[in-house]
This record gives sequence, C-alpha cells and structure tokens, in this order.
Amino acid sequence: MPVRPREPRWVFYVITATGLAAAALTYTGFCFPTKAVNTMHLLKSVLDERPRPRDQNKALSRVYFVVLCLLPAFATSLALWGVLHAWRNELSSIPYHHQRCQGSSTKPHRLTACGSTPADAEARGCRFDILSFAWQTPECYDDELMEEFIRYDKWQFYAQPNRTDVVVDLATALRGKRTLYVDWKYHVTHCTFMWRQMHRAYALRGYIDSHLDSYEHTLHCQRVLMDTETPLGMNSAILFKVHTEAGPAEEVALEIQAVLVQDKNIGSDTPTKVAAFAADWRNRLMGSNVAISNIIQADIEAAEQREGEVC
Repeated sequence: MPVRPREPRWVFYVITATGLAAAALTYTGFCFPTKAVNTMHLLKSVLDERPRPRDQNKALSRVYFVVLCLLPAFATSLALWGVLHAWRNELSSIPYHHQRCQGSSTKPHRLTACGSTPADAEARGCRFDILSFAWQTPECYDDELMEEFIRYDKWQFYAQPNRTDVVVDLATALRGKRTLYVDWKYHVTHCTFMWRQMHRAYALRGYIDSHLDSYEHTLHCQRVLMDTETPLGMNSAILFKVHTEAGPAEEVALEIQAVLVQDKNIGSDTPTKVAAFAADWRNRLMGSNVAISNIIQADIEAAEQREGEVC
C-alpha cells in the first residue's frame, strides 16, 4: 500500500504549542474581572491617552472583556486541531497489513482471489507467479521482477524430488498446473527476490499477496539464508515442493515439506514420505474432516471484517 507523504511535524508542534500557550495566558490572565480591567486600561493607554467619557469607557471594557474570554475557546480548539491532525497524519503513514492483497484507500474495498484450481485462476485472469509458487491476480503480479528472476539463472524443474525424472522446461513450469521440485539455490534466490518484491509491492504497486505479506514466510527465508551447511547444488535430499495453488494451508505445507526433504536420511522413497507427512499434517490442521477450501474461506471472511482492499 502506498505510504502517503507526511506533512512536516514541526508545523503541528508550532500550532499546538501556540494554542496551548494562548489558552494558558487567557485563562490565567484575561478572564478574571480585575485583571481584565487592568489589561484594558493598559491597552487603552497605549492606543489613546486622552480621557474618554465614563459610559464609553465602560462599554469598551465590556467588549474587550468578552473578546478576551472567547480567546481560550479558540486557542484550545486550535491546539486540539493540531494534536488530532498530527495524530491522524501519523497513523496514515503506517501500512495496514492483510492476509490477502491490499491496495490504496482511494479504490473500493474488495476481496479478489484466484479460486482453488488453475482453471479457476485462468478464468479469473490470474497469472502463475513462479516466485511465490501461486496464482496471482493482475494487481499482485510483478511482471518486471518475474522476468528478472527468470533471467537470473537457467532454472531447472523436476517432477520428483530426485534426479531420476526428466527435467521439466520453464514453459511447463510457468503454466502452474504441475507440482514441481527445484534445487536449493532456487530456494535461496527465491527468498532474496521475495523481499525485493515485498518492498516493490508497498512502494510501487500498492498491492501485496498473502504469501508475501506473511511474517512466517519472512522467518522461513531467514532460516534458509542462515543455513550455511546446505550446498547450493542439486541433491535429491534438498529439494522442496512448489505448489500451484495459493492459500494459508498450502503455504505452511510448503515449508514443512521443504524441511522434510532436507533430511539426509531420506532415500528413494522420498515422494511417498512427503505425501504421507503432508497428509498427516493437513489432517491435524483441519481437525474433523474440514476441507482446506473452508480454511481459506474462513481466512477470507476474517479479512473482510477489516478495512482495506485485499486480493
């Protein structure tokens, strides 16, 4: 979400200080009859030292007294306006996070999603983001960064977490219709590009997807980058699964399966163990036969209760 430039803070500080000072002076010195009369005499002596008729002098004192007693209300209002305006301006500079995709407040609040299958995503105009392993709405898809990531290296994709399978070409991977595996270097590079994508989402695009906006994913990438023991080269035990559908459950499953296949003791039966582990995790997450789509729907409904635009 774009951050609106804040007005200089010193402007509000000056307004607030002036208003408070004026209020204090008027309350303590101007709204008491004796002090008001003395003040009026002082002002009149400066403006005109000639004697005035008693009745005219009396009427003038009353006018000045009323005006000076209204000053506290004006000064207090001015000070209060300065404080509230500065507070509102401070709050407006803080991005409000959502689990899906958020945009500028000038656009109508709405939820957008790509559905639960690649066919649904294509029908809704979504594109497969090979960086986040998910279908993205046009608002959340970063063409420029995606092209840079694809050109960064000659990425190779596999249908199984070992090197016995035929390499899947990039065009097939970009269709987002198959479960694929990649090497550890891809994983590390993915994390660095995702952080860039997050900054670009807030500063340039104004939209951010749930995978990118997830703090858990940031922690996951931190662990990946701090792992200096895992080699960057291809190895059947250090491949992780790429999902073609977006959603909180799948995203967590991605990380769990990534940790699982890093285990050096896993052999040729890795695909079977990955599937069994993922199924067990999903069952524990969902409880009593609750569909993953229901979890995602509950997540969307929770987001709808907050202000903002999410996709």
